[in-house]
Amino acid sequence: MQIRDTYKREELEFLTKPMLQKFSADHKLPTTQNRADLIKNIENFANSSVDNENVVQSWMDMALKMGIKTCVVTKFFPGDVTNTKILEERMQEKFPECKQEYICKSIPNNELKLIKYEFIEKENQIVYAKFNFVINLVRAQRTYSETGDIIEFPVFVDMDFENGFIISRCKSMTGLFRVVSGNKIDSSSAYKIENLMRDCEKQLISVINFEYESTETSKNKFKKVIFKMLDAFTKTPKVIQDGMDRVADDRKKFVDNIFERLNLKVEGENYKDALYDIEIFVEKYLSIYCQDREIFMTDREAYPTKFLAQDNEFTKIQEQTGGANDPLQNKKAFFDSKKVVYSNKKCDRLNLCYQRKEKKYFGNNPFNVMLYLDRNSCMLKFTKAVEEGDIQNVLSRIIQNYDV
Repeated sequence: MQIRDTYKREELEFLTKPMLQKFSADHKLPTTQNRADLIKNIENFANSSVDNENVVQSWMDMALKMGIKTCVVTKFFPGDVTNTKILEERMQEKFPECKQEYICKSIPNNELKLIKYEFIEKENQIVYAKFNFVINLVRAQRTYSETGDIIEFPVFVDMDFENGFIISRCKSMTGLFRVVSGNKIDSSSAYKIENLMRDCEKQLISVINFEYESTETSKNKFKKVIFKMLDAFTKTPKVIQDGMDRVADDRKKFVDNIFERLNLKVEGENYKDALYDIEIFVEKYLSIYCQDREIFMTDREAYPTKFLAQDNEFTKIQEQTGGANDPLQNKKAFFDSKKVVYSNKKCDRLNLCYQRKEKKYFGNNPFNVMLYLDRNSCMLKFTKAVEEGDIQNVLSRIIQNYDV
C-alpha cells in the first residue's frame, strides 16, 4: 500500500512525526529517522503481509481522526428507531455505494461520500455509531491564489446514543473550496470546515431520524458547561487559601467597620456581596504577587489562559494572559471579572492548556484547546497534534457536565 500524498505532506500536518514515531515503536520499527523515512518504513511494513497492511490501514483511519482537529459537539435526541437491524437496512438503502473501506483505499470525489460506518450495540439497540466521510477539496496556497491543490479530506461523525451527543470532527484548516473546475479556485465555493461537518450530519438525519435540541436551550447549557470547566481548573491553590484564611477575621472586621461608620446595615445581600468582594480582593493580590506561577498549573489536568463571558447586562468580558501558555489565575484581569462570571455561572469561550495523556514522542508541553459556541453547538479546536485519549479527555468533561 501507499499512504496517500495528501496525508504525507508535512505542511498539511495530517500525520505528525510523534504519531509516526509512536506507531513505529509499537511495531518495532526505527523511531529516530526523519519523517519521510518513518513513512517509508511504515509503507514497507504494510507491504510485507496482508495482515500488516490491515494493521496500517486501520491505524491510518485512527490517526487521521486525531491530530490537529476541530470538533462540533451537539446535543441530539434519537428517533423512535434505534434497532440495529432496521438502521442497517436504512443505511444500505440510503448509502448503497458505501463499501465499508479504509480511508486510504477509498476514491474520493467532489461530493461528500460515506465510505465506512460502524454500529456498536447492546441488546440489539445501537448505543454508539461511527461514520467516516471523504471529499476532494481545493486548498488555496495563499490568500489570493487563483489555483490551489486538490486534497483528500476526511470527516468523522460519532453518535453517542446513550448520552445523546453527535460529535463531528475534521482537520483544522482554512482556505478550502469545493472542486468546481479542476484546481481553479471559485471564491463563491468556499467551504468552511464547520459547514462541512454539519453537511455530513445532514446526510445522516434522514436515516437515523434524530432531532437536535433547540438552539436556545443548547447554547444556555453549553455556556454553563464551559463555566464549570473554568471553575474546575481555577480552584484556589492551598498556599493562597491558607493566606486568605489567616486574614478571614480581618476581612470581616474591615467590612463591618466600613458599614458601621457609614450607617449601612450589617446584614442582607449587599453585606454578603461586600464580604465576597473583599475575599476576591485578598485572593487577587495574593495570587498576582505569588512568584511561583506553577501552583496555578500543577495538581490539575488543565488551566485556563483566556475566557470570554457575557454578564447580565450583555456587556462582553474578555480576559487573557500575556503569553499563550501563561496561567490566567495569577493575573489581575481574572479577578476583576470573577464576581460577574461566578454570579452568572456562564462562559462563552475558554482557552485551556491541557496536560497530555501520552508524553513519549509528544513531549511534556501541554496542548491548547479552545472551547466556544457556534449556533447550537460547542466547538473544540485543538491547535496542536493530540492523541485520541487527549480528545476524549476533553469531550468527556463536556458530556459529563451537560445537564448537571
